Amino acid sequence: MEDSTIYQSPIVSGDLRALQHRETSVADPTLSPSLPSHSQRRYRIGFALPPKKQRSFLRPSLVSLSGNRGLDVLLIDPALPITAQGHFDCILHKLYGEPWTSNLLSFSSHYPSVPIIDLPDAVSRLQNRISMLSFASDLRLSSSFATVSVPRQIFVHEPTSYPAADLPFPLIAKPIAAADSAEAHDLTLVFRPHALLRLKPPFILQEFVNHGGVVFKLYVAGDHVRLVKRKSLPDVVSDDNSEKFADGWLQFSRLSNVTSVNSSDEAARLQSAEMPPMSFVMEIAREMKKSIGLNLFNIDLIKDERFSNHYLMIDINYFPGYEKLESYETMFTDFLLNIVSEDPVENHAGVCPGDEEKVQLSYLDMRSG
Repeated sequence: MEDSTIYQSPIVSGDLRALQHRETSVADPTLSPSLPSHSQRRYRIGFALPPKKQRSFLRPSLVSLSGNRGLDVLLIDPALPITAQGHFDCILHKLYGEPWTSNLLSFSSHYPSVPIIDLPDAVSRLQNRISMLSFASDLRLSSSFATVSVPRQIFVHEPTSYPAADLPFPLIAKPIAAADSAEAHDLTLVFRPHALLRLKPPFILQEFVNHGGVVFKLYVAGDHVRLVKRKSLPDVVSDDNSEKFADGWLQFSRLSNVTSVNSSDEAARLQSAEMPPMSFVMEIAREMKKSIGLNLFNIDLIKDERFSNHYLMIDINYFPGYEKLESYETMFTDFLLNIVSEDPVENHAGVCPGDEEKVQLSYLDMRSG
């Protein structure tokens, strides 16, 4: 939808105009009404997001559905004290840095009963790729269907520090920082040791595992889970690192240009890829939620082609792009109502039609079991 679309939502008028024009607004505390009875109560949900995230996530469809379900979406100005911006029933954020953290913790100390989604200490655990996957390596699942682990990886503080015998090539070089930035997603496939000299340390070297060119993306929002499958990097065969990768390395953004897999083959492979059982996925989501202490995250899973039923957790992201999911508005408003309301929203399960990148979804109640 275009930015000029009118938001049909009972938001405070000043915030409505600001949200329509994608500008940060401050909720006027004088406009905060006295709280009505539970049956009539509206909930004020504060969002503190970078401008790009505001534009992509706070779509008119989400704001409208939220308003229809009693949730008033408000933008928080991170440069001003949150305590001066009116009453909030819940705050969601994806901002970093000491000034914002201090602002958020100050608000929380004044209003300890207001849920903060999510606490800065928990969010920081996913900002560093050295520590990010340590939570996954400690998971103990009871599922008999499959197992899950993390790829082997090492920290390289200088190119000459890489011990050649530790991990076989090819390897994936990833920046240490995993927060939202162009550099965080600047990944490189490395085929030979000499290519490490062209990379700027420090970085993580992670084993590259063939996985059929398919990644399973597990989106978690509180007790709600969606699973989709999407195209991933193509498999690398033994002769791929001879002439095509003569330099010994290649950035991910260019990899599809030099591989022999055509688009029709990719589509067929994606279509035929079998989704892991939802009971298995639900257990991963539940245990990871406990381990990292977050409500909003997604997990990238690949199926290790060296084994019959083994999956690898390759990445975890905080407050991911839920807007890429079909009908994300329903999922997210259900989540918000579960956070602020005394009456939890019943979850569903089902299959959703969609394009090749949006294959299956499920709402799962992770409170059971």
